[in-house]
Amino acid sequence: MTENLNVTLVEGHPVLRYKCNGCGSAFNERGIRAHQSHRHQCMACRPIWKSLRIGDQVRHADRAEAGSIVQRVAAWTPNELTTHAPDAGMVQVKWNGECQAHWEYYAELVRA
Repeated sequence: MTENLNVTLVEGHPVLRYKCNGCGSAFNERGIRAHQSHRHQCMACRPIWKSLRIGDQVRHADRAEAGSIVQRVAAWTPNELTTHAPDAGMVQVKWNGECQAHWEYYAELVRA
């Protein structure tokens, strides 16, 4: 996941924390820099944090078809159908041609 985003997951932190491979800044899964209130702005990974909203068309490297970001529906994890995100940084995506939504990592999605 992180190799195509130019970020590295930092181990040993109590919260999910990433480090930019371009500038070395630490930030959380929403792009907020550690100990600051503004978003990470390094040109190496800035495209990651462009907002995706409910209804936006997205693509994933593992799928041929596009999908739409949805909210407040039951979505599939690999093992179960649930309304609660199984991990931080996940959103519900209803892929074209499928009846049910699936949980996907926000950082792995690109705008279609």
